[in-house]
Amino acid sequence: MKECEHGNNGRNVFASSTQQHVSPSLFLFRCVWLPGFAISVSEWDSSIEVTATVSTEDSSTSQSSSSGGKLENDANIRDGRTSLLSSYYNLLHHLRWPVVLASLGALIGCSYVASRLQPPNVISPGILPSNNRYERHRQWSEHLLASKIIGSREVLFIWGSIPTDTSHRMDPNEPSLLVYDESFDPSNETAQVYMFEQCKMLAHNTKNYTFLQQNGGGLSCSLQAFNDWLEEQSQSESPTETYSTHCNGASGIPMPSDVFHPCLIAFTDIYPNVMFLTHEKGLVKTIAIAARSQTSRYSGIEDQQREVDAIEVWSGREKRDAPKEASAFFFSSFDFHVLDTLINMTSSARASIGIATLCATAMILLTSRSLTVTVISILSISYVFVATIACLVGPLGWKLGL
Repeated sequence: MKECEHGNNGRNVFASSTQQHVSPSLFLFRCVWLPGFAISVSEWDSSIEVTATVSTEDSSTSQSSSSGGKLENDANIRDGRTSLLSSYYNLLHHLRWPVVLASLGALIGCSYVASRLQPPNVISPGILPSNNRYERHRQWSEHLLASKIIGSREVLFIWGSIPTDTSHRMDPNEPSLLVYDESFDPSNETAQVYMFEQCKMLAHNTKNYTFLQQNGGGLSCSLQAFNDWLEEQSQSESPTETYSTHCNGASGIPMPSDVFHPCLIAFTDIYPNVMFLTHEKGLVKTIAIAARSQTSRYSGIEDQQREVDAIEVWSGREKRDAPKEASAFFFSSFDFHVLDTLINMTSSARASIGIATLCATAMILLTSRSLTVTVISILSISYVFVATIACLVGPLGWKLGL
């Protein structure tokens, strides 16, 4: 109950602070743009009412005294309202150029502050108050040695699959299908040697790449385990039935192409947790090799993005030098997907504002057929957008995150 009360208080504080910062920013919109339209509409409405009253008086001269008194009272109220709005309009008209400059200055200033909207510094920002025990636990966990070591992400380098999405965009319940890369042929002896060397390098970081942990972070090469098993079985006086049936006396990598598929599939049937692969109709279709990156989910977004860029550069270079049977690979990690989502959220928000503004421009121009009304309306709409974002980014220090 205490946590619920604290959560309600937090929501109340959020609502009041947001209203406190956003309401002043809309002052110019409410008190500068709208009055001009209100005065014009009021005067137009008044002229219609006066014309209707005159025509009614000419056509019906037998109106009762009570109706005349009511009309007179309504006219007095209308005159008072028109007089008040006219006074405000005269003052606004007298100060029209300072008001225009102030409005344009506010629009430009808010646009600049709103443009500073950025993703958060970390993938998992705190969403609870700093004095909340769950938030304190999250902060303390980031500084644990275990979090620094175990928290590093596992990156998979995948051969044999094309990174594409085949699911229906309008149906989230329809899963994406695995699309195989038909050019991938791991049975080719040159491809076997290449993938074996890459597996050892990625698992142990033998070339000291900056985007991988030193010594591989405790990972082992899955193809190395397969090679060790082949050596052990080939030297054994009583090899297993699986080896004798499917591997045809192979002693290591590389091995004959016609033996590679059945032997590797048989090995994964015995040790299913050693290697990530899929097979179909007796052929190995995909192979994934794991590596540990330098950064973790607790690292800053800029550090993680630099790591992604470094892996991209390395992958591009390796694809050019790799044999064609094993040159089409890609890397994947759940945290990298979250990172990409956070970065794209900012550009998507800006694009959404632009689309909304363009649609509003088209609708106003088609309905009003007035370029002046369209320009003033779009300036007002744009100011509402940028003023709201500027108040959240500036005084409240918000960032665009999940």
